[in-house]
Parts: sequence; structure tokens; C-alpha cells
Amino acid sequence: MTEAKKIFESYGKALKHARKDHSMKQGSLAERMGINQSEISRWENSDAVPLDHNQEKIKQVLNIDIAPVKGGWCIIDSQKSHSVNEPAKAYADEVDLPEDGQLSRGQMKELLSQIESIVRILKDSL
Repeated sequence: MTEAKKIFESYGKALKHARKDHSMKQGSLAERMGINQSEISRWENSDAVPLDHNQEKIKQVLNIDIAPVKGGWCIIDSQKSHSVNEPAKAYADEVDLPEDGQLSRGQMKELLSQIESIVRILKDSL
């Protein structure tokens, strides 16, 4: 089972934690990814979320994946052996849907974003 050490409130905070955990400065990560340092700053400040191709570069450089879970984001170590279904299971175990099944527009957007991230993680694991 995937062990999330910590749940972060945003993708950016999880990224910053992972980067610092690798003793890497924003400039070093940006250089290894072939992008401008300002992009890293924007992501870490939650001004933007990296596109899929940049999330893949983050995964390659830091050997981690940042996955959505209820209440935030967790860091998954890409080097540890884990089931393809674990990110989906980690999220599914935490989902609370309203009893009437009706979601607000914001809840729908968040759920869609999380599902897209899970699909990306699963595709990358195959």
C-alpha cells in the first residue's frame, strides 16, 4: 500500500516539499526540466499547475509523483514498488459524496481534476 507521509493542501506545496527533500533549488529543478525558474515558482505558489508533460518531467527528475487524495495532495515515491491501482485506491477510500449525489460546480471541477490526475498516474504506471 502507498504510504503518504503527509497530505499537502496544494500541488505546489507538495512540489516544494519534494524539491527541498531532494536538496534542490528552484533553479536546479528548472534547469534539469529545461524550463524557466519562474514556472517552478508559479507552481509552488499555486499560481498555476504544471501541464501533463511538465508533471512527467517532475516525476523523472525527482522520482516522485504527486497524487490527489481527499483533502489535498500526497507524494508517491516512484522508485518504490506499488500496485498500479494504489493511487486510485488511496483516493477512492477517501471520497465523500453527498447523500443526494448532487455536486456543486466547484466539487465537480475538483473531482474531474483529481480523476484526470489518477488516470495520468495509471497510464504512467503501465
